[in-house]
Amino acid sequence: MDGGLRHGAMSMQVSTRTCAAMLRSNRSKARVVITLVSSITDNPHLQGIINSGLNHIPCMTLDVDEAENEVGGFLDRLMAMVLELRELTASTQSFLRRIILKKARARMTKYREQHRHVTADPFEHPAVKRELVFLTGSFLICPTDKAPNAPAFVCKNFIRKLAFQRLSGPEFASIVAPLAAVISRIQCELSAMPTLPTAPATLPYLMTVFKAHKGIFRWIMNTAKTVVSPEADLCACLLRFLLPLVQTFCQKKRWELAERYGVKANLWWSVTSVGEFCVNLSEKIYSIFTVDITRCFETIPTDSSEDSLRVLVRFYVKSTMQVRRERSSSHANRIKVGADGKLWPSWVDGDQAKGMGSMLFREEDVCWLTEWCIANSVLRMGEYHVWRKVRGFPMGLACYPISCDIYFFTR
Repeated sequence: MDGGLRHGAMSMQVSTRTCAAMLRSNRSKARVVITLVSSITDNPHLQGIINSGLNHIPCMTLDVDEAENEVGGFLDRLMAMVLELRELTASTQSFLRRIILKKARARMTKYREQHRHVTADPFEHPAVKRELVFLTGSFLICPTDKAPNAPAFVCKNFIRKLAFQRLSGPEFASIVAPLAAVISRIQCELSAMPTLPTAPATLPYLMTVFKAHKGIFRWIMNTAKTVVSPEADLCACLLRFLLPLVQTFCQKKRWELAERYGVKANLWWSVTSVGEFCVNLSEKIYSIFTVDITRCFETIPTDSSEDSLRVLVRFYVKSTMQVRRERSSSHANRIKVGADGKLWPSWVDGDQAKGMGSMLFREEDVCWLTEWCIANSVLRMGEYHVWRKVRGFPMGLACYPISCDIYFFTR
């Protein structure tokens, strides 16, 4: 791999019109490569690497001994669970176990010999390292929507241009403060909750998924292990903890509507799983209609208008507290933080003092926490530039899925 290839890939300039044409031409391809560098597309060796989708490099070496141990453990559990096998004598069980493990080992060994393409440890082989360095240095390798085993190889210059176009739109606002100053401010605000796990001093960043069937990129925000992660996890925990009371509130309103108007309304339509959806279907179904809301998260208003998420979250929290006060005098949320960082919510008396390793949240605290997450929807681009989401909220933060449900529940 000569330096000319790398230089050609990294110095490529692509017009927006040409890029759009490339996206359209790639819709029907199983493997997607977005580049115009002839030194890459005309090179049979590089074409072979790209077209294989990195699937020729296994994630780890197949260990037949380890796999045989796993099969043995499975057989032990199977013989303990299945009545017919459990009633066999110990000698018969041992005989069956030896036969099955012997055949399993033979098949795994044969499979290894037939499909092994490299003779050394994959990521330690110099040739493999050179390929990976070139690919990751010249391309962004991103997932393809609805085709997880067919990654898209996108020229870094191209994807940077699209990312900057995205951040330059009306949905984002550039923050003048340096990256370190933004992180320091957030850490200072979070110091009021020392019980939360310590978060790395880094901001979220943009990620993308290529939707080959539409020829577009879907932008999301990677927030895992960032400075805002603990606060977002805490907000999501509190909002989900209130959900059963909201459903009770909706059921009560449903009965009132049925008694007054004879209409049975489904006021909380959100479901958490396909199984829950199937359980609630009627016995006879004549038609089902499905819709997809384009850029759902990003179109939800987060300003101070009466239909913004901030206002609707306050209504959500107020509804739950109304139901809770009717039932009990304990209407404050206590969050205990486990040794593994897991959050455990519970109801306690509002006058109760905070305990070790716990936090206390009242109605106004939950609302404030949600507003804090909205106001701190920030991300970095590179090591210096910081943007804030000013319209809607980006996909990626833990508290946003339940926030989206709350918005459409109150609409």
